[in-house]
Amino acid sequence: KKEEEEENVVGRPGGRREEGPKVLDIGTGSGLLALMAARHGAQHVTAFETDALLASMATNIVAANDLDHVITIVNAPSTSSPPIPNPDDRYDMLVAEILDSGLLGEDFI
Repeated sequence: KKEEEEENVVGRPGGRREEGPKVLDIGTGSGLLALMAARHGAQHVTAFETDALLASMATNIVAANDLDHVITIVNAPSTSSPPIPNPDDRYDMLVAEILDSGLLGEDFI
């Protein structure tokens, strides 16, 4: 029962969805949230990262986990994504972890 609940965290809530959601990950860093979404049933994850080194590392981590067919790492700000004219192509879910571990890097405190 617990495994079934964990599988439904991202994909097919209540059995209503035939395909997993399309996920947008803003500020992916190493790609952890993108990996979690993919492993829990996301149909596709588009993950934006502005830091070129982090984007490269995330791309390598995604490939090492054999999820490069599900996750696309984009080295650009999420605001550079073009508008989505077709509602069927819109994202179903947004994930973001935008604060560094010290809360100082983004001038949060």
